[in-house]
Amino acid sequence: MSRLWLLPLLLLSLHATSAAGAQEEPGVAECPGQRCACGCVGTAGIPGLHGQLGAAGRDGRDGRDGSIGPPGPKGDVGNSAVDGAKGEPGFPGRTGMHGELGRPGQPGMKGDPGDCATMPKSAFTAKLSAPRPASGSPIKFDVILTNSGNHYDPSTGKFTCVHPGAYYFVFHACVYSESVFTHLKRNGEVVHKFHSAWVSSWPGVALSGGAVLSLKAGDQVWLEVTGAHNGIFSRSDIDSSFSGFLLSPE
Repeated sequence: MSRLWLLPLLLLSLHATSAAGAQEEPGVAECPGQRCACGCVGTAGIPGLHGQLGAAGRDGRDGRDGSIGPPGPKGDVGNSAVDGAKGEPGFPGRTGMHGELGRPGQPGMKGDPGDCATMPKSAFTAKLSAPRPASGSPIKFDVILTNSGNHYDPSTGKFTCVHPGAYYFVFHACVYSESVFTHLKRNGEVVHKFHSAWVSSWPGVALSGGAVLSLKAGDQVWLEVTGAHNGIFSRSDIDSSFSGFLLSPE
């Protein structure tokens, strides 16, 4: 810093030397008013030394921010195995608006009615018109009360199965003056036995019983008195009867 005051003097000396050299250089035209008093042109002076560098200037003010440039083209999709791990998932988007509900459609046309299943019918009730039927043969209950389908034949006393299934048969009799032994038969085979013993101290007793039989089409069922005792009684004010009906078809 002690030598900085020499810098102006050196610059002034260099300027004067350059001006004198330019006037006295041989072969160079003389400039008016640059001659010395004797009229001779002088030789060029020795160039001066370079001056020392001055101190660095202060930093300038920051420039204004430039405008944002246009976005660059989209880069190629990288390979996650090479370019690094997969980024975190973004936040869920906002829920969209609900769509409008449609109106219910018109009811369809009514379908055609289906076939109605009909259960076959078979039922009968018949009673005796006279007491003590013959033994060893089908009892002919000849007074018909019900005979749906006409599957019972009062002339033979037999019921013939038309619709296969389960049937219920019941026998009711008034017993008077003698005991009774009665068999329920299917195709000539005894399937049930009814018995009532008569007691002389009683004027009359009742005999009732029934059974459920599984029948096939064509099977026949009847009641038959066995033995010498036949106390089955019937008159206008007392009835003995035989009934049967289909419980469930196959």
